[in-house]
Amino acid sequence: MGKFKVNKILLAGNPNAGKSAIFNRLTEPNVIVSNYPGTTAEWIKGSVRIEGKIYELTNTPGTGYVPYESGTLFLM
Repeated sequence: MGKFKVNKILLAGNPNAGKSAIFNRLTEPNVIVSNYPGTTAEWIKGSVRIEGKIYELTNTPGTGYVPYESGTLFLM
């Protein structure tokens, strides 16, 4: 069997920054979105195809205090 590379994207950032909304737009699993922090309590994985490549997308709970100016982090 040949090995293949799994491309991964991690959505991480402040609570209520829109991570779950982005996750819902890009993947099949739908997660609950609300207007108060703490709704996402665990890491949730899904997959998305971007320009012909399949990526494993992970939605995370909001991080601890991060200054507003830094915005949400999208790590690849």
